[in-house]
Amino acid sequence: MKSESDRRTGTGVTRRSYLLAGIPVLVVVALTWWGIDFGTHWDEDHNKINAVAYSIENAFTLLPDSYTYPGVNYWLTLGAFSPELIKEFTGPRPDLARFKADLLPLLHSLGFRLRLRRVYAFVTALTGAWIYLTVLAWKRTRWEAMCASLLFAFSWEVIYHGRWIAPDTVLMQFGALTFLLVSVAWKRHSHAALYGAAAAAGFACGSKYPGGLIILPVLAVVWLSGKPWRRALTDSGKLAATMIVSYLITTPGTLIQPVIFAESLRSSIGIYRNGWAGYTVHAGPEHLFGMAFYFATQLFSTFTPISFIFFVLMTVGVWALLDEPWRDIVIFLVFPVAYGLYFSSQSVMIVRNYLIMTPFLFMLSARGLGWLGERLRGPKARSALVMLVGIFIAVNAVDQVRASEGIAHRADKETFLRQFEQYTVKRANRTFAISPRLEQELKKRGFWAKNLVATNAVGLSGAYDEYVSYYSETVTPRESTWPTNRPNSFDAVFGPREVNLNYYTGWRGDDRIIVISAGFVRKMGLIR
Repeated sequence: MKSESDRRTGTGVTRRSYLLAGIPVLVVVALTWWGIDFGTHWDEDHNKINAVAYSIENAFTLLPDSYTYPGVNYWLTLGAFSPELIKEFTGPRPDLARFKADLLPLLHSLGFRLRLRRVYAFVTALTGAWIYLTVLAWKRTRWEAMCASLLFAFSWEVIYHGRWIAPDTVLMQFGALTFLLVSVAWKRHSHAALYGAAAAAGFACGSKYPGGLIILPVLAVVWLSGKPWRRALTDSGKLAATMIVSYLITTPGTLIQPVIFAESLRSSIGIYRNGWAGYTVHAGPEHLFGMAFYFATQLFSTFTPISFIFFVLMTVGVWALLDEPWRDIVIFLVFPVAYGLYFSSQSVMIVRNYLIMTPFLFMLSARGLGWLGERLRGPKARSALVMLVGIFIAVNAVDQVRASEGIAHRADKETFLRQFEQYTVKRANRTFAISPRLEQELKKRGFWAKNLVATNAVGLSGAYDEYVSYYSETVTPRESTWPTNRPNSFDAVFGPREVNLNYYTGWRGDDRIIVISAGFVRKMGLIR
């Protein structure tokens, strides 16, 4: 029988425990694939679909047209053609001219786009397994491991980003895999796992360049292992070389096309240094605070109180980690701290850049819960804590099911109009200024309550509490100046929930109805 110490530290986990790692993977796959046809995304073609089109049009060069993003994204896109490639090149007489003519229309079709989104979503989902297994590698309980992985699996920020053909969730997955292998190397003194971590770090860098910082905990294992400095220096060189080779496998154009590569990199660095439209922030404390505020109010739940509770538990997890040996603290925190400081030094705040940090935050939040549970007296208190956490996770789960279902029915405009009508009826004591196009829609439906006031080209006379319009009427024409990264920009939104509009203002997806406070309307000069 396992001792109480074994149960608490996780040293008595069974093979069945490891099978549970598949649960968060299946959850993320189910939720992302459910809403996979969410409409358009402005960045999906760049360095992915268009890069493969360029390759096909130029005699299958197997090189992209630019290197704004490194090569993993290119290879994932090309790999999504596997059924067609296998069929063509295993056939009796491959015909490249005909094959090229067939591939290009397929590449730009909706069917292929959805296929590729599913590939990206599946890669994203693997992160849940790596989180679960990492917690076990640190000799924590199965309960703590499952809590961390389910916080990940039911995070709206993870799910909607996971549907995109974009590098950030792929980077997150390789970052989590790297840290899993680092954890195994550190806790079990595995030489093979350490080199596996270095190779995975190369793939992380090959997904998005700043991901190369994930090599830091890999090197930390070497320097904190008590080896003589000469041996540590030699081993660090070997691990760095492993990472570089792994990266070059994904992005050989770094050496083959150095001029194009350098120009692409220079352009990206310039954007992040100088700012970009509404995503521009002041580098330093302002950016760092905005990042922390996003984690505290958005990451763990769409319900701010729940998100904040888990964020507080994350800080408890950091406190709990401080009780561990100092070498463990360095290995766990060196990457998220270095990465957060690096991005806070930039003048552009786009929250998808932070996704690679989130597995660490979910694990720290679960560690905070575990630490708190270990100090509660009596089984009833611990059961109450488990039940409360279970309720919060269940609330997130229901919310994500509803969000995915809403995306799947995004063409049902009548539902969203009806939801807005109910919103105004329940707030009969408030006055709503209605935009011209929305006014037409409501009157077509025979709905026009006393507390709705029409606007026109001249403006609006009299007081009102909230302004309501279609997104395309108000935000889209001002997307270059509309401030983003501003929580609660909208009092309410009626439409598909495929993105967090507070952090991606100027989104060019399906139209929706937005409700804005009178104060923000005056600040933006929306109504004269």
